[in-house]
Amino acid sequence: MTTSLLVFSASDLAYEVSTFSIAASFFFMVFETSSKYTLSFTIEPNGVYIYSGHVSRMPYILSNLTKTYLAVARCLCVAKPILFKNMFGVKLTVYLLITFGVFSVISYLAVLDFIDMSPQYSALINATRVSLWVSPNRQLVIKVVWVYRDDVMPFVNQIIISIFEVGSTLQHSDLAFSFKDGRTAFKRQQIENTSTLSGKDYQVLQQVVTISVISTYFVIVQTV
Repeated sequence: MTTSLLVFSASDLAYEVSTFSIAASFFFMVFETSSKYTLSFTIEPNGVYIYSGHVSRMPYILSNLTKTYLAVARCLCVAKPILFKNMFGVKLTVYLLITFGVFSVISYLAVLDFIDMSPQYSALINATRVSLWVSPNRQLVIKVVWVYRDDVMPFVNQIIISIFEVGSTLQHSDLAFSFKDGRTAFKRQQIENTSTLSGKDYQVLQQVVTISVISTYFVIVQTV
């Protein structure tokens, strides 16, 4: 889980950097427009603004996919610790994260292939500078990509997270009632055995606490 948390943090950091680029280019664009282009830059701020906005979608997609994976892992870690221990190994995590990264890049390369920053003549400043080039077919590609990736995928992610969260809540409720009532001696013995944890059990417990705290933090941050 440490690897997935690092990827999640890195994708969020990349998204924040691209967001900062968007904000900075917007500031320069306003500065250039307010001066009525008497002061201009060698790179078109409006082009950087649009291009950065498209580039920021890649780390955003990776962050969403990784967040969904962490939510599923967290629920299984809490509700089915044995299944989590046997299923979510290092290899599976690495393979999934590589798949998420490749999907994030490939899904938006189709859009970036139809826009470019290249030297062009600008009538606004009567000079040549690096400006945004947009293909006439860009809108068609964007509509196709947005429908299947930006609309459908987040909706499916939320459904998956909701299903596992509900399942985890129900599992917690069942365990709470069973522990409270103390219906069988077997369950009481399990409670007593939890006081002596082996090295592997202690590692699983650390993963439960770490994933729960970090996932709750990021959910709160992204909903604010």
